[in-house]
Amino acid sequence: MSSTVNAQDEKELKEAFSLLDLNGDGLVAEKEMESLLKSMGVKDVKSTISEAKKSNLSGKDGIDLQGFILVMGKLIKDDSKVEDVMEALRVFDSKNNCKIDAKEFREALQMATGLNDEEWEDLMKEANINQEDNTFDYREFANKLSQTK
Repeated sequence: MSSTVNAQDEKELKEAFSLLDLNGDGLVAEKEMESLLKSMGVKDVKSTISEAKKSNLSGKDGIDLQGFILVMGKLIKDDSKVEDVMEALRVFDSKNNCKIDAKEFREALQMATGLNDEEWEDLMKEANINQEDNTFDYREFANKLSQTK
């Protein structure tokens, strides 16, 4: 049905959809979708619901299976991107405490990419650097990066 998800994810999303389709009419109410999205930490719930509703051509209010899979597939894909970023950043976690020394990270990025001061400042706006030890939590950083587009 959707090229954004694999067969296993699609099967699981269909099962989740059927659990949310309380009256069996093939549509999920916006209220249930909103609760689900909020519980997943989605920031822009209203636009996500609007996007999901676009595929519903029935004239009835709600989210159909196609819209549900489209939106949830994107969220699944975004989650895997966060995991990829965290895995890449984990290399810099020398103490294995989910923290990265900002100075060491900057030096490595500058050597590898030629990153200038302005680019560094732009990148690190999302890092929430601890001023006491000059470190940041790379899990939090990866999540914030994935939410800024």
